[in-house]
Amino acid sequence: MQILVPAHLTNLNEKQLYILGVLLFQRILNNYSQDEFVPVKSEYLQKILGSSYKSNLDSLLKDVMETDNFYIKGEKSKGYKFINKVENSDLIQYEITDKYILRNISKNHDDLLEHHLYLKSCLEEIEIESKFALKHLETLKTNQDWIQGLKQNHSERISKAISKGKFIKKRIEKELIKSALENYKMQIRFINEKIFELSRDSKVFRIHTNVTRLSRELRPFLKYKSQNLHEIDISNSQMLFLYVIINDFYNKEKESYINPYDNTQDNEVLFNDVEKELQLFRVLVESGKIYDYIMENINYQYSRDKFKKDFFKQVLFDSEKRNYKLKGHFKKLFPFISQAIKEIKKSDYTNLPIQLQIAESQLMVESVVPRLMDKGIFTITIHDSVMTTEKNIGIVEQTILDEFEKQYQLRPKIKIKGA
Repeated sequence: MQILVPAHLTNLNEKQLYILGVLLFQRILNNYSQDEFVPVKSEYLQKILGSSYKSNLDSLLKDVMETDNFYIKGEKSKGYKFINKVENSDLIQYEITDKYILRNISKNHDDLLEHHLYLKSCLEEIEIESKFALKHLETLKTNQDWIQGLKQNHSERISKAISKGKFIKKRIEKELIKSALENYKMQIRFINEKIFELSRDSKVFRIHTNVTRLSRELRPFLKYKSQNLHEIDISNSQMLFLYVIINDFYNKEKESYINPYDNTQDNEVLFNDVEKELQLFRVLVESGKIYDYIMENINYQYSRDKFKKDFFKQVLFDSEKRNYKLKGHFKKLFPFISQAIKEIKKSDYTNLPIQLQIAESQLMVESVVPRLMDKGIFTITIHDSVMTTEKNIGIVEQTILDEFEKQYQLRPKIKIKGA
């Protein structure tokens, strides 16, 4: 097994080098800067390194790494970073030979089924046009749309640093751009040097790989046996799965929920109103126009991408304790759906995002992928989309549509990127 480690630290034992390799892999693929603490699951380290993981970790914390020493059970792992910055040019490839580590890594993949291993075999076949990818990265330095998106993604970090007086705004923004581009270059290097990883989330069953965490800017440069790859993407997929969850909630709970409309209405009128609301929502999500409909009706003035980020953060994924304006606007448009979202998140606000990701995984990974595997179709999943070669676009698209029809009686709109 190959990992990347700092050249000046190869004198450490293999368990310590493995920890450093995991830290670097997570930092680069999840686009953390060198100044940020990177969450690393101690449970995973213990599974791979055994009981000695703690002593090896403590040894590294003396003079190689530091920790934020902060974790929230079930939500956040302790974060780590190098005490002294490690430049990407200082990283070298190192082969793990420790039989105990290799055996435990293999065991960690025991829960992977045949179609998961098929995805892994496809992942290991991908290539990247490095020359053109690196040339494209140079253009990002002056691409204001990309820079603005990067700043939005790190807005909390920028605000925090400015409020503490540690950096002036321009300096930290410049550092963010430099860090992101360096990470993108390393993502290219991982692919070139065949350093791949596939894991399956035990809670929501999502598949995570180099490609799921690869910058969108680099996806157009991926290839399979010199063939261009195309992405078959489901329009507003999260909202489609939201409809599935809410419709199921309605069918199970319609005799007991609180009337979100006029309290004087009898149940028959109420059910008609709710079913009309659900039917409108269904039409909008199937046509791929749900975001446009909401934006138009609330007179949203910013970009579609910003709206999606705001909607996910404020309506779907946040606790119900905060009263965002967007949440209020959505409630006026879809009162029952808003109430159902609140009920689902009542005991734990993470219930809804967990259910959404499970629904997505069950359809895309557990239903679509096995069918593509049986046909020998080259397949790379990116959660709610599939990358494949040009000749296979039609087969992949029809398979996705068939599974939506079979499981949910829905026909989503499909977008082809890169065709």
